[in-house]
Amino acid sequence: MNALATPMCSHITNVGTTLIELLVTIGIAAMFAAVTLFNAQDWAYQNRRSDYIEQLYTHLFAARSYAIFNNHYVSVCPAIAERCVPNWQNNIMVFVDNNNDKQRGGDEPVLNILTVPIGYDTIDYPRRAVTFKPTGALGGFQSGSFVYCSVEDKLNQPAYRITVSQTGRLRIKQDSDKC
Repeated sequence: MNALATPMCSHITNVGTTLIELLVTIGIAAMFAAVTLFNAQDWAYQNRRSDYIEQLYTHLFAARSYAIFNNHYVSVCPAIAERCVPNWQNNIMVFVDNNNDKQRGGDEPVLNILTVPIGYDTIDYPRRAVTFKPTGALGGFQSGSFVYCSVEDKLNQPAYRITVSQTGRLRIKQDSDKC
């Protein structure tokens, strides 16, 4: 057999990619990334909203429980530097309200402080404070609903509410009204 007559490589393969193949692959990857990022933003928004609603519910429930089991008045109010203020966009403070004046005195212990999410989220309540009596009921005409919305609500999602009845019972529900 003649060594010069037979080629050393009978088959040459192309191991690279063409520019067209590369551009198509990058385009498909970009579409998947765009869809994934959009869904991740939706998920993050939904998660932040449900997390805050559950935390607020837990703080209100704990305030009512403390009032019942320790035979004290317990108030929940928006606060700056442990002083109640009328704007619910501030942190929310839970404290023992011995004199039932809806303002924290120096001898009244703070039980909890809920930090409001930073950003465009809003929480509203029609009263300046919620005070649970030792029976667990609310003090005079304080019933109402905490309404949680996002100002930047691009998803057009319904508002969430925590309704506090005059008896002190709490209920979470999605509102049919949009934010």
